[in-house]
Amino acid sequence: MYSIVWCCLLVLSFVADAAVPLRGNCKVGRWGQWSSCSSLCGPGEKTRTRQITHNGTDCPTTTETSSCTGSCNTNCEMSDWSKWSPCSASCGSGGTTTRTRTLVWPTGNQSHLCPETTEREACNQFGCPVDCVVGRWSKWSICSYKGFHTRTRKILVRPIFGGLPCPKDVSEDEPCKPGPMSCEVAQWGSWGPCSSNCTGEQSRTRMIVKSGFDCPQTIQKQLCGSCVRNCIVGRWSKWGPCSVECGGGKEIRTRKIKQVAANGGKPCPTTNETHSCNQQHCP
Repeated sequence: MYSIVWCCLLVLSFVADAAVPLRGNCKVGRWGQWSSCSSLCGPGEKTRTRQITHNGTDCPTTTETSSCTGSCNTNCEMSDWSKWSPCSASCGSGGTTTRTRTLVWPTGNQSHLCPETTEREACNQFGCPVDCVVGRWSKWSICSYKGFHTRTRKILVRPIFGGLPCPKDVSEDEPCKPGPMSCEVAQWGSWGPCSSNCTGEQSRTRMIVKSGFDCPQTIQKQLCGSCVRNCIVGRWSKWGPCSVECGGGKEIRTRKIKQVAANGGKPCPTTNETHSCNQQHCP
């Protein structure tokens, strides 16, 4: 009998220690331990809670908050880096590859103190292949007296960076049935004497070797004499340096005028020539 009573008293004592009766019938347990500080470095907050063990009226708060200060000793735990992702471009200058890792500890509003979780690098930074581009075939030429006509096409874009090469056939010959035979002429002969010492005229001729259609002129005339002065130009200079190292530039060569034309003499030809250079794409 006494042992039963002693046991009951012991249970009541434990319940009394585990629960604090408040107004009405509400009862709450003891406070739990304080949580870690919300900030790893600097001012933050920590909390602790307690459970309601018996519902009733006028229950007190079950959460308590207190200020705290992080120690600023951050030991972030990160996962291993993932493999690099495929490059976003197969060539050119805009490709990137990415790898990631996750933050294992801490989490929440403290994670900004930890290292980056994403890394990016440039990749495939080489020029994209450019294939050869050719124009359309020209119309077939007039059938020659030998029974062939020809057509051609131009190379518009030359290949770079391993692009497809240009076709070998940019000119084609094909048998045809000749119509009236084409005219053939010999080379021009020498200029004849001037008709005047001051301002005169001289001519030269060439012979028709084989009669046919569309024969060119066989007589040329020009002014001559000491009073007539034709333009005289010097030799071309060497080509100058290209204006750019890549991407398509220009190079120039020039020649000087040694004698200006006068009294109806032959005018001066062009003294500047421009040529394309460094047509390859810039890296």
